[in-house]
Amino acid sequence: MWRMRERWQEGISKTNLKKVVPFFRGFTVRAGNVRNTQPEVDGTPYCLNEHCRAPHPYIILKKTTNLIFVSMETLLEQQRRYHEEGDRLTDAMGKEMIHPSKTQREQINSDHRLKQLLDRSMECATELKDLYEDKDGLRKEEVQALSGPNEFAEFYSRLKNLKEFHRTHPNEISVPMSTEFEELDKAREKPSDDMQTLIDFTDEEGYGKYLDLHEFHNMFINLKGMDKIDYISYLSTFDQLFDIPKDRKNAAYKEYVLSMLEYLQLYTQKVKPLLDLHEEMETVHKDFDEQWKDGNFPGWPVRTSLHVIQC
Repeated sequence: MWRMRERWQEGISKTNLKKVVPFFRGFTVRAGNVRNTQPEVDGTPYCLNEHCRAPHPYIILKKTTNLIFVSMETLLEQQRRYHEEGDRLTDAMGKEMIHPSKTQREQINSDHRLKQLLDRSMECATELKDLYEDKDGLRKEEVQALSGPNEFAEFYSRLKNLKEFHRTHPNEISVPMSTEFEELDKAREKPSDDMQTLIDFTDEEGYGKYLDLHEFHNMFINLKGMDKIDYISYLSTFDQLFDIPKDRKNAAYKEYVLSMLEYLQLYTQKVKPLLDLHEEMETVHKDFDEQWKDGNFPGWPVRTSLHVIQC
């Protein structure tokens, strides 16, 4: 159900528009009926919500010749919509998981689609939790208005606003939520050329099959005191950092290791988007602390470890 709450002149600034945001809690903002379209303010793309992914107009921020209109739905309708969206997302995740992936590319793309659905499901759950907690009391007020002594007056008031909205916007199209998930099914069964490449990989990485360590090979052979080995030899030894003498591990070496760590983390996120990398790193840090405390960490004997700790 729609209500016209506010109306602003076209010349509204971004600052003033941002002040309006707290008034709309838990809403999705869209421009027209094109998914992921950002509204424009003073000719500049501007979005109130970074999660503009809904295909149906929960809130429409629409710029016309003279006015900017904002429409919104009731809190109870928001709850119903989030429940529906959560159920559809769960169904979509199930279909994605049982869909066979014949190649490495298909598996990576499937994992990324599943990750997007999972993130969106978590967002829905968070919004529902906030609505049910009703910290500002707006949901309670709405329920009382619908169940109080003036429920018929409230009903006809909302019906009047609804008719007025459609009278002033006769060409406004409401796209049902099912349409988006039908498109997801089609994209999964018969992906287009654009949907075949969801993640950017270099040619050497072969869409998640190989590592591209050319940059780090160049960094390594330019480190002071390192052997000038070829790339193939480097691939077989690049992870054996414990074989490198301590006196060669200077500031440049630290930069080299940190750069490689950043690359490997980003690469893992692209190849295994469903992997909880944060949890994996916590396990690695815990194992390191235990080995370091016992003085048996590879490449750092007890005497060296104690010296570093004292420093």
